[in-house]
Amino acid sequence: MLDKILKYLPLYNLIYAVKYFVAAIQIPHSFLRTLFIKPEITKFNDYTKRNSFIYIYASAEPELGESSFNILKTVKELGGYIILVTNAKSYTFNDQARSLVDVFIDNNDTGWDFAEYKQASKYIYSNLSANDFSKVIYANDSVFYLPKKLKDEVLLLLDDKRDVVSFFDGSANQHYHLASWCLSISKNIFLDPVIRNFWNRYFEVKNKFYTIVRGEFGLSKALFSLSPNVFAVYNGFYLNSLAELNVNNIKYVSAKLTADFFENRYFFYENNNQGADSFKDYVAHNLSSYPVPQTFAPLLLKFYDLSFIKKDLFWHESQSLNSLYFMFSILDEKINESYSNLIKSYFLKRGRISTAKFHVKIMVFLGIR
Repeated sequence: MLDKILKYLPLYNLIYAVKYFVAAIQIPHSFLRTLFIKPEITKFNDYTKRNSFIYIYASAEPELGESSFNILKTVKELGGYIILVTNAKSYTFNDQARSLVDVFIDNNDTGWDFAEYKQASKYIYSNLSANDFSKVIYANDSVFYLPKKLKDEVLLLLDDKRDVVSFFDGSANQHYHLASWCLSISKNIFLDPVIRNFWNRYFEVKNKFYTIVRGEFGLSKALFSLSPNVFAVYNGFYLNSLAELNVNNIKYVSAKLTADFFENRYFFYENNNQGADSFKDYVAHNLSSYPVPQTFAPLLLKFYDLSFIKKDLFWHESQSLNSLYFMFSILDEKINESYSNLIKSYFLKRGRISTAKFHVKIMVFLGIR
């Protein structure tokens, strides 16, 4: 009987069913936590005329590190009102944090980044809605922020002509969505009942699969329903317009993309090249299969001073650890030695998922780590 069912049931549906089941059985525990364990909120500064936008920063770090300091310092200089939210089990609120943060919310190890986003959003709806701000920006510490062009990148998020701005977009599992690790929303969109209802309905489950499906995909769906003016900075059209994206620079993209290209190039281009760059053409037709910030990180860092590096760059093996020193030969030109060593140590310590212990792989697969 089972064989007959599996014959007509795609494997990914089974995988999704397992992940949904695990998330579902976490809900009772999460519900009880939210009943008895409340976030602790500390306000240090009022919203003033010096502020022009609100910046929500969700952090899993035990204290404010150099990467977080880079982005929060830049935001502060541009007039941002900073709400720092942490889900760390224990957070050390150091002097650097005190000099930058306006509101601190300790979410007491509840949920992932969208749980932190929700608490900050609730705070804004209750306390800051009447203030004069142009944008609400959601961001987290899942990337290393590089200081060189960070101010220019943040200014892109403050474009008054756009209702919604993200640095990247994607179409994982056929769900077109905006990257939520840095997402800017205009005030009128943020205050719209559709977005308020999204946050009211979002349940704080500490499960990454649930966070992606109900959080990242769900928020994008809610935003798109309002027909806003949406912009992804590093979109597919932008990437394919880059002169440096060509077969001569293939070493600056992920090993997976390179291998896929060489495996398929003759099937597609053997008799119909006509002088075109076959690599750029391949990317144009297959971009949805590759996560942009991980796949093109060396290229964008080398030629365009990309201001962030995803912390899962090597963990999910978008880049091979063998390319670590090649990556840092580029990075060392952009940042100081101590920060470079800190990032390098992080990647070496975290390693790759393929070499992790079996129970870790299972926990990651199920979304509970």
